[in-house]
This record gives sequence, structure tokens and C-alpha cells, in this order.
Amino acid sequence: MRSSSLLALLPLVVGLSLWEILYRGSFLPSANSAGPWDTAVVLLRFLRSSEMFIQIGYTLFRLNCGVILGLILALPVAILMSTTPTLRRLINPSVSICSNVPVIVWIPFAVMLVGTEEAFKVSLVAISAFFITTTMVFDAAAKTHLPFLEAGRALHFHGLTLIRHVVLPAVLPAVIGALRASIAFGWVVVFFVEYASARAGSEGLGWRIADARSMGRIEEEFAGLILLGIVALLLDRLVNYGQKRALSWMHIAEVT
Repeated sequence: MRSSSLLALLPLVVGLSLWEILYRGSFLPSANSAGPWDTAVVLLRFLRSSEMFIQIGYTLFRLNCGVILGLILALPVAILMSTTPTLRRLINPSVSICSNVPVIVWIPFAVMLVGTEEAFKVSLVAISAFFITTTMVFDAAAKTHLPFLEAGRALHFHGLTLIRHVVLPAVLPAVIGALRASIAFGWVVVFFVEYASARAGSEGLGWRIADARSMGRIEEEFAGLILLGIVALLLDRLVNYGQKRALSWMHIAEVT
């Protein structure tokens, strides 16, 4: 076990060593690069800074609020589309078209409706989460096994009762999958909106990284990206833990 763990670290060690050699040997353009040692020093400074954790808090708040809002709005839409043919014919074409529109296109509409403050940042994350969730959950609900539906109807489940006891358990894996996909894409969106609409004192981690890049502080940029990656990994591990608990009844294999 210990030897396999050490072996798993080998690619990381080799990669960092190669990076340091290339940087110290001036094989990389100095204006656009930083060495792993210098980056690690800055990263440690960030980890000692309460200000950096405050900025991470702003970013996580925007990300989580947007993703949760998108999921809450998308779930009833996706389930109603899958269970009501009339609504499916009415709504599905618009959802299909809008889900393929880049999120940047929604910026003028978001600014028009909610301004450029916190609601703007949250709304763009929510829009992306809404379309991801609607698409994934609708596909899963539409593919709910017919015998399950027939069994539910045989037990006199209709309407909301059928949705609660048959459809929702069937789409739960898709809901969690949509949550993870929304968080992954939400990092990109929140990074962009934080830089596009920053407010002094609550800029967020995305703004800090982009600002370091524009000011030529490459070590800070790399350290911020590594910190963002760590936070994203921890958040994904948390969702993965919740997934295993929520789907334990399905005997889902542990995701490593």
C-alpha cells in the first residue's frame, strides 16, 4: 500500500522537477513563467493570509448559490418535461436551443435584469447550472424504465406521488451528476464574472488570479491557480462523499 502510494507521486515529482529545470535553465520565457519553488513560497504566504481565505469564501458563496439556484429551478422543469408530453413539446425546443448558447451571451440580459453586483455573478452561474441540470435530468427521467412506472401505477401512484416514489429515485444519479458538472463548469463562469465585475474588498479568487497575471506577478498567478485547484478538489470530494451516501442503496462502487 505504501509503495503504491509513493509510486503514484512519481509523475508529480518528475513533472515538478522538469518544470524547475526548465525554469532555472531559462528554457521558459521569464515574462510568462515562474518556477515551482517560487510558486510554493507564494502559496505558503497565501495559506497564512486570512485575506486570501476571505476571497475564497466570496468565490465559493457565488459558486454554491448559483449552482443550487440553478438546480432548484431546473429539477421541476426537467421532470415536468419528461412526464408531460404537452409541456415537453412546448418547452424542450427552447431549452435545447438555449443550452447550446455560450454563457457569455447571457451577460447583457443578466446586467439588464439584475445589474452588475452580486446577483449578476450568481445569476450567470445559475444559468449554466440550469441548462446542464435540465438536460441531464430530462434525459434520465425520459429513460425511466417503463416497468418501474407501470409498477408505480399498479400501486395507484399518480401525479406527484408517482414522481416522488418512482421518477425522483430513478433520476437521483443524474441529479448528482448534474451537480458535479455544474460545479466544474461553474468554476469557469465564476472566474470570468469575478474579473469582469469586481468590487473592492470582495473581488474573489478569480479576480486575484487574473489581476496577478495582468500585473506580471506570475508566481502569484500560479499559486492562485494551484489554490483554486485545491479548493475545487476538496469541493468535489465533498460532493463525491454525499453521492456515496445518497446512492448507497444502489450499491454504487466507490469512486477513487
